[in-house]
Amino acid sequence: MPKYTESQQAVIDQTGNNLLVSASAGSGKTTVLIQRIMRKIEAGINIDQLLVVTFTNLAAKHMKQKLEAELNKRITKLMKADTASDQVRRLRQQINLLGVANISTLDAFCLRLIQRYYYVIDLDPVFRLLTDNTEGLLIREQVWNDVREQLYGDENQGPVFAALTSNFSNDRNDDGLSSVVMRLFDFAQSTPDPDDWLDHLADAYQLSSDQIAASDYYQQSLLPLLRTDLSNAISSTKAAIKIAENNELLPKNIEALTQLNQDLNILHNQLGSLDWNTLRDTIDSFKFPRLKKKYPDDIQTAAAQQMGANVDAAKDSVRGINTQYLVTDEGTMLDVMAGSAAMVNALVTAVKQFKAAFAAEKRRRHVLDFGDLEHLALEILTTDSESGRGALQQMRAQFDEVMVDEYQDINSLQEKILQLLSRETPGNMFMVGDVKQSIYQFRLADPLLFLHKYQDYGDNPAHGDRIVLAENFRSVENVDNLTNLIFSQLMDAPVGQIDYDEAAHLKYGPKDYPATMPQTTSVLLYQTGEKKKANQGPAEPLSPEEEANFSIDDPAEGSIMMVAQKILALKAMDRPIYDRGTGEFRPFKYSDVALLVPTRNHNLTIIDIFKRLQIPIVVNDAQNYFQTTEIRIMMALLSVIDNPYQDIPIVTVLRSPIVGLDENQLVYLRIQNKTSDYFQAVRDFHDNYPAKLDHNDYGDAVFAKIDRFLDQLTEFRELARRNQLVTLIWRIYERTGFLDYVGGMPAGKQRQANLNALYERAHMYEQGSFRGLFQFVRFIQKMQDKDQDLAEAVAETETEAVSVMTIHGSKGLEFPVVFVMDMSKNFNEMDTRTSALMDREAGIGITYLDPKQRVKYPTLPQMITKQVVGKKFRAEEMRKLYVAITRAEQQLYLVGTIDTIENASAKWQKNLSYPNLVLSAQARTTAKSDLDWLGMTLIRHPDMQAYWGDEQPAFSLAADTTHVQVELGDADTIGKPDTSMTDSETQPSAVEIVEQAVSPDTLDEGVQEKIQAILNFKYPDANLTVTTAYQSVSEVKRVFEDPDTPLMQSNSTVTAKAAEPVSRYVSDHLAVPQFLQTAQTPSGAEIGSATHLILEQLPLTAPITTEVVTTTIASQVERRVLTADVAEKIDVDSVVGFYASELGTQILAAPTKVHREVPFSLLLPVNELSGNPDDEDHKVLIHGIMDGYLETDAGLILFDYKTDHVEEPSDLLEKYAGQIKLYATALKSIYPGQTVTQYLYSLPQQAMVPVTN
Repeated sequence: MPKYTESQQAVIDQTGNNLLVSASAGSGKTTVLIQRIMRKIEAGINIDQLLVVTFTNLAAKHMKQKLEAELNKRITKLMKADTASDQVRRLRQQINLLGVANISTLDAFCLRLIQRYYYVIDLDPVFRLLTDNTEGLLIREQVWNDVREQLYGDENQGPVFAALTSNFSNDRNDDGLSSVVMRLFDFAQSTPDPDDWLDHLADAYQLSSDQIAASDYYQQSLLPLLRTDLSNAISSTKAAIKIAENNELLPKNIEALTQLNQDLNILHNQLGSLDWNTLRDTIDSFKFPRLKKKYPDDIQTAAAQQMGANVDAAKDSVRGINTQYLVTDEGTMLDVMAGSAAMVNALVTAVKQFKAAFAAEKRRRHVLDFGDLEHLALEILTTDSESGRGALQQMRAQFDEVMVDEYQDINSLQEKILQLLSRETPGNMFMVGDVKQSIYQFRLADPLLFLHKYQDYGDNPAHGDRIVLAENFRSVENVDNLTNLIFSQLMDAPVGQIDYDEAAHLKYGPKDYPATMPQTTSVLLYQTGEKKKANQGPAEPLSPEEEANFSIDDPAEGSIMMVAQKILALKAMDRPIYDRGTGEFRPFKYSDVALLVPTRNHNLTIIDIFKRLQIPIVVNDAQNYFQTTEIRIMMALLSVIDNPYQDIPIVTVLRSPIVGLDENQLVYLRIQNKTSDYFQAVRDFHDNYPAKLDHNDYGDAVFAKIDRFLDQLTEFRELARRNQLVTLIWRIYERTGFLDYVGGMPAGKQRQANLNALYERAHMYEQGSFRGLFQFVRFIQKMQDKDQDLAEAVAETETEAVSVMTIHGSKGLEFPVVFVMDMSKNFNEMDTRTSALMDREAGIGITYLDPKQRVKYPTLPQMITKQVVGKKFRAEEMRKLYVAITRAEQQLYLVGTIDTIENASAKWQKNLSYPNLVLSAQARTTAKSDLDWLGMTLIRHPDMQAYWGDEQPAFSLAADTTHVQVELGDADTIGKPDTSMTDSETQPSAVEIVEQAVSPDTLDEGVQEKIQAILNFKYPDANLTVTTAYQSVSEVKRVFEDPDTPLMQSNSTVTAKAAEPVSRYVSDHLAVPQFLQTAQTPSGAEIGSATHLILEQLPLTAPITTEVVTTTIASQVERRVLTADVAEKIDVDSVVGFYASELGTQILAAPTKVHREVPFSLLLPVNELSGNPDDEDHKVLIHGIMDGYLETDAGLILFDYKTDHVEEPSDLLEKYAGQIKLYATALKSIYPGQTVTQYLYSLPQQAMVPVTN
């Protein structure tokens, strides 16, 4: 039996109370969770009596697999001992129960709950889950457009909504407001009660006093922020005093700083009593001393500069009170708050209207999205009815324990559901996670839920038990030490939401790593030298030799080259990786390496460099689908098909392998017409070139490609006009050979998978009732405008390859060698700079546009929310860095770019003077990148002594045993793979490449004949494959309309169009189902169907009058068989007129002999339809409904009434003769020997048209 640590064993054994497990990186969390489940099974609890909630579907799958493996392991052990057959039987039962066990994401559990208890909330159980984000976005956009138009058009709300739009949008469009509405809607949906949360958003704008400083909001929310700023200023001043005293700087400097410290403390103590305007004036007039910063002694000069830097930091903190918070006088701010309160109320109204309309549209479509699942589940569990209370009791009774993995990543809505499913006393909730790894704030995860319980269970053990798993069994000791070194200086509750105290430190857990193995932790820095060059004055022209060597001009490219070279060096080493399974060192494999990127911006550069260095690579979870070359080309082509008069898309397509023109040929086309758009120039060339006398090979080659392209474009545009988007995309692949072409490119399987995914996504787009190429292209463009992208399609990839993934994608994984990339990338703080900031506790903070002055003002809630959101943002950035570093098992490389090491170290040296372990809050909050944090934490370490300059650290880390090294590179020391490509020759098109791929001249004649026989083989009954064996009359009636067009063509005449797997006569445009219709005016087909219904329902036992017809129509409307708008369009007079005709009189005279709306089926030999004698052995089953027939002594009278508007009644024959002939054939088979007289009756014309054979 494996030996567990004391804390691990405690987690496995604990019972009788709630349990929160804080599991650090690599602490064996999953193993412990599996063993706890096994302990429950040993105690007699079945696995389906546990609710195990995971964060992803993949995690749930892996957990089931591990549980099954553990169960089989124990069964094997028991069977070897040949004992305990009852135990074996029970364990096998648990394996059988795994398939129905509640081990899943919370979304999946909620879906099962809804499917089981839908009746509690009167939900239609027939619904479809929107699993593809594309359809959900399209529905959102459609609903919001409708809501927006309603708000604009509303007499009362219109002006308010126009002002709201102006507040958040620009002069060009109202996308700004749309973005705010969607974000606010999503944010509200993450709360247990969205409407309640929305309803309280305006509270912060309604001050409790006409004096801002006296209001509750100021005292409770803004004043603490002001105190923090002054506290930071005081701390910086104290640090400056200490530097001055320790380095014996001028006494007058020390005196001035001491006085500054006293003044700051006085202001700090007075903050709560000063009104708004007085405080503004005080801050404006606050004086800072001038200090001497140059001394004869270099050490004193360096100290004076550090002293001055601290004073500057104090000055920034004080001045920031006015620049960040007290930005206007009190009167203006009161006006701003009043105006912005109205804006927030209008915004809430818009969001709630969208919310209601969106829900209604989803109900109409019978769909749910993932956001609905949790809200509907919560509604079921909280419904105060007999069925609702019963559902809650059944759920609570079913689960012996509720187990939550990755608890740090849930939100308040999910927490509410879990609390309802668990018991209060004794608690039966097991929660495991690591708040230091909570990195899903963009999914609205709330790590404070974990932190509050962690604090509560520590202070109140009766509420729950708390166990910490601190041992890291994943990494070598130096990685643990580096992690602790960095985060003990960075992470505390005020800045990072978490105190990285002794309990949070990683403890080295593995016992199997050799003590002598290398433990590399390196900082790889690529120097651009930009600032150094700037100081050297104007650059001189490079010599040809220098220009040839100077190949790296992109900093990111330089750092990627350093990484690639490091990987190649590892590959060349002799057995550098320790295999913990065998206990021996082994050769390096590319799959040992992971590159963790903060964003996907440089993924294409990584792929390019690694491919050229022949380093196999796979990019995981790449949300850059629309950025891939093949998809960009296809989207350009679709744009051209929609509208060819667009210069950029048309040039993209012409330059692509689909057409294959080079730059010179593009210029050659442009000079044919220099003034019009590019497509017109192409057309002019194509129209005029054949008539020219001075043809040449160059022009002929261009013309051939343009001619082929224009032919294809005409075909594609015709398909697009028919709204056959899916057919269009596949036809492009077939006609251009583009799908085959990309298969021969690097990463060909992935590229083909991407193109196939485009086809599938177009199919899903059309499945969602959206139609048309224009709308599809426009939708994709809007996604790109909003920086939204999709994941690349999954394709078979090399397993022996370097992995590239985002930090989010790496969570839960581990690799022998990890490169944390692009650490110098500036933090993306856009979420703190928007016109509407949102937070679950702080609410919403907006900027306000004064409608008269057209000046934008920040509001108090905006200032406060910005600080709250900014703090949470930086805390999550710290946690992301923690996740990235702790993925490494044996070797860790931290990668970034700098201008020069001299400038970078000078920046980091400012932190040497800080006297405490945890660095100053101001330094940490003003950092711009991970590299800034890394530099300020490492600079104080003894291994970085070379970068201290003339100063010593005020806080010593001499006892720290971490080993870290810095490796530098620049353009002079790093080469670059050859990226040159020649365009000297015309690039062949995709079609030409595919056609020329194999030359038949190289094959043996016998082989050629066999190949030709295979390729030319024709299925004998190919004509039967283009229709179905079950046909409606509508589908085959055209055979009778045009005898020259047989239903089934002979083998030799089956065209590509006919070979499509649909019926030969099925219409391209099927009728839109009623629930999808949006048109307000009934169509002609709807009116015709309604008229037929009335003719069927009319009583024939009395004369047919206008009153009888209108009464019949009214009864059908009352029964909801007809809608009122359709009923109004029925021509009552034409119906009455039919029964006044000769045929109508006959029908009324013998009502018992009349048969109306008669269904039939008819089996016909195919050769009677196709005219091909070879088809006599095959049959087609035809089905239909006759309008009616009348039995008379002279035979049968078949009639079919038509509502078509035609110039002459006889025109109906051309359209419907074939149809009624089929009816007659069916009647003759039912009544052998009877004659059948056939009539078409035109209701609008009141005329009967005989049909002859």
